[in-house]
Amino acid sequence: MEIRYEPTADEHADVQMAHTKTLSIYYAFQVLGLLFLVVGVVLLPKLGLGFSLLQFLLGVGLLLWNYVFLPAYSKRDFRKHPDLAGPMLIRTGEEGIELEGENSKSYIKWPLITRFRETPRVLMLYIGARNFIAVPKRSLSAAEQDQFRTLVQQKIQSN
Repeated sequence: MEIRYEPTADEHADVQMAHTKTLSIYYAFQVLGLLFLVVGVVLLPKLGLGFSLLQFLLGVGLLLWNYVFLPAYSKRDFRKHPDLAGPMLIRTGEEGIELEGENSKSYIKWPLITRFRETPRVLMLYIGARNFIAVPKRSLSAAEQDQFRTLVQQKIQSN
């Protein structure tokens, strides 16, 4: 199977967010953000406006990190690294996956693919805990998505 596409900043942000949701820090930021918000509000009468406002703003910042700052950072990161953009070609074969860009070419054997994830926009193939290949769904028809999904899941199970 051959897949041709050009990655976008939105897809890059999407996969970064999807990956971040697999990390404990994502949930820690949410819990800490809520905790600081509650502390800021509850302690307002006891500690005064200055300290409570600081707690409240810290809570808001931690909550916004996952939903505002991280996606914005990911999009900016995409634009700063031209190697992330440009035409891509993925070829799947019996032994592995070949990835080819304008300035790079690599081959990954199926046993290195450890996990498969899916977001509304992207299919993600994990190579270990932190590295992954992102395949935009828009580059495949619905039937091709099913075929790709089945192939990847079969290869992961056989490892």
